[in-house]
Formats: sequence, C-alpha cells, structure tokens
Amino acid sequence: MRRSHLVTILLALLGLGEAPKQDHGQPVKPAVSPLPMPLLTIEDSSPSGQYLAVVVPRHTIEIRAPRAGVLGKISVGLGDKVARGDTIIILKDELLRHDLAIAEAALRTARATLGQSRIRLAQAREKVSHMLDRPGAFSAIEQSEAEADCELIQQDLRINEWRIEQEQTTIARVQELLARSIVVAPFDGSIAARYSEPSATVEAGVPILRLISVDDLIIRFAVPWGTASQMSIADTVSFSVGDQSAVTCTIEKIAPEIDRALRMVVVEALPIAGQHDHALMPGLQGVVSIRKAPAVPDTDRKEPPTDLTKRP
Repeated sequence: MRRSHLVTILLALLGLGEAPKQDHGQPVKPAVSPLPMPLLTIEDSSPSGQYLAVVVPRHTIEIRAPRAGVLGKISVGLGDKVARGDTIIILKDELLRHDLAIAEAALRTARATLGQSRIRLAQAREKVSHMLDRPGAFSAIEQSEAEADCELIQQDLRINEWRIEQEQTTIARVQELLARSIVVAPFDGSIAARYSEPSATVEAGVPILRLISVDDLIIRFAVPWGTASQMSIADTVSFSVGDQSAVTCTIEKIAPEIDRALRMVVVEALPIAGQHDHALMPGLQGVVSIRKAPAVPDTDRKEPPTDLTKRP
C-alpha cells in the first residue's frame, strides 16, 4: 500500500479530512463520484487480515468562547483531567455588571415615572368629567385645554411603558451574557490543547480549549466492503502496536456505506475492559487483525459452459 494512501486513511480515520465549505447563499450539494463501479471491484489487499487502525477518543470537543469578552481565568492546562460540570473558563464580567446596574436603575426610574403618569392621567380625566357634568360653567377653550392635557399625559404613559419594556429586554440580555461568562466541562475527560491565556480578548466562537475523553477510547479502522459484509457487531478483533501485546476488542459499529475518501468501510471497535487499557492513548497507530472465516464452497452454483457456442 502506497505511503500517500496510508496518510489518507489515517487522516480520514482521525476525522481530520477537510469538510466541504458551505456557501450560506446556496445549499451544499453532495459530490457525485464519476466512477462508482470500481467500488464494486475492491478486493481484500491484506491476505493476513490486518488493517491500519488508530485509537480515537469517543468524545472530543472544542471549548469555544460563548461570547465576546476578556478571558478572566482558565482553570485548566494541557493534560489536566476534568469532571463533567467543573468550571474551566471564566470570562471577565465587570463591564456587563456595570451595564446591568445602569439598566436596573433606568427600569426603576421608568416605573416610578409610569406611576406618576397614571396619577396625573386619573386627575386629568376627573377634571374633564367634572367640566362635562357642569355645562356652561367652563368655556370651550378651557374644556379643550383639559382634554389636550389628558391626551398628552396618555402619550407620556405609553412612552414610559415602552421604556420599561426596553429596559427589561436589556436586563434579560445582559443577564444571559453574564450566565455565559462561566464555562463548564460537558463530560469527563482531559485537556488536549489550550489555545488562549487569561486577559486575552476573544470573539464569540473562538476555540479556547480542546477536551477529549481519554478514558473512553475506541479503535477505528477501515476494511474493504467484502470484508465488512462478513463482520458483525460484537465480533472480536485484536489491536496491536509493533511488538506490544495485542488488545482484544469487540466491534461496536460498522458504517452502513463505503467512505468516499477511503473507498472502504469504516469500523469502530471497543477495547475490552482490563486488557492493557492503560497502554492505549488517543492518536496511537497500529493494526487490527481480523480472523477470516474459511470459505464455504457453493455446491449449488452451476458453472457456466466453457464453450459459449453450445446451447443446452
């Protein structure tokens, strides 16, 4: 097997292949293989039943900044183990808390002004009602001015109600940003990479850490479709690196299709607990050995005639 093909297999098994970039204006269309027929003629090029494999973590995730801001604290470093729910990143929130205090003060002011507007509106309406109950006692100009005052107070009341809604929206937005200032680990694992340091200014979505599940590993490899068709879930295979003792694994997943890049079927196996699990780590490369079932002769198959000119 050529070296370039081995590199392609390793990159695909590690999930490092480049994904198609999506244009937000146009949906991504699946690529169509111009030569699908060679997939049907792939033969097992490994007579010994050994295939290139790599150890990968079951879970891996880039911990990204949940919002724009300044990193206040990163409580973990490379190789540190974390438990699910542990606080690993804290963003500075002084400016947000200042904005929250301003919005809450503005909300209190708007509510107080609204209460005053309601009292003034009740008084203005009472004055208009008093004028209407005593026809001739007030001039038309006085009645018109009283009704105009009532309308102005109603407008002020609607403005204050709108201000209250705006301040409540601002408070909710700031509180949401404050809640996203603390980042916790989504699962048990170890820090595989750290990209930023405290006091760095980051934008929302920028990766800060990479977390992997080092205690939950799988063996990923690829086999020709003919070999995959003879494999089943829970079948036993062995994974080995050089002269080290082989690790017994059970097949957990078999891809339902042929990988377009590898032109092979990807298989995942789970190491059996207690069998040299301490020797496995993500990124470790080795080979998987598969016991091939003996070929069963097909006695019912009729051989085609050697002379095609003869008819039965």
